[in-house]
Amino acid sequence: DELGNIEGRTEVFYWRGVMFTDTGKYTDARLILQQALALANSTGNESQKINVLLQLSRLSYSEGDTSKAGDDANDALLFAESRGLNNLATIALIDLGNAFNAKNEYPKAEAYFRRALDIAHRMKARRLEALSKLNLGGVLIQQFRANEGLQLVEQVLDFFQDRKSTRLNSSHITIS
Repeated sequence: DELGNIEGRTEVFYWRGVMFTDTGKYTDARLILQQALALANSTGNESQKINVLLQLSRLSYSEGDTSKAGDDANDALLFAESRGLNNLATIALIDLGNAFNAKNEYPKAEAYFRRALDIAHRMKARRLEALSKLNLGGVLIQQFRANEGLQLVEQVLDFFQDRKSTRLNSSHITIS
């Protein structure tokens, strides 16, 4: 079926964009991710659209453009929230927090990480809750609230140590 083929192509383009981002081929990544976004828009596949927007945010972050990274993550957040896709909204909040953390705007970063933590906790999404705590802990440490931050980080380390097979996605972590 034609829709399935387009969604399949979107997924292939998305993963190629991830690969190009991870290998530093940023121009290629942006081109293929823009194609993936156009395809996701044409099919109306909301989760694919949000995932591509989030990857564009990570690409901009990798390129050093934290403003664009924040804009892309915010677009993903607004779309995910409007569709009730809390899992993807939480990831967008983490990405937004990372963009503000990279710009040394710690209070804004903290607010996004706290929102992500709240949603993840309510959804009982343990991995997203752990990522939120890890990032929140890092930003608290940056704000000279080391005891509070280290307590969160210690909770997260226990979580991931208990799940040795769980791989941390470094694009969601910005402890300096």
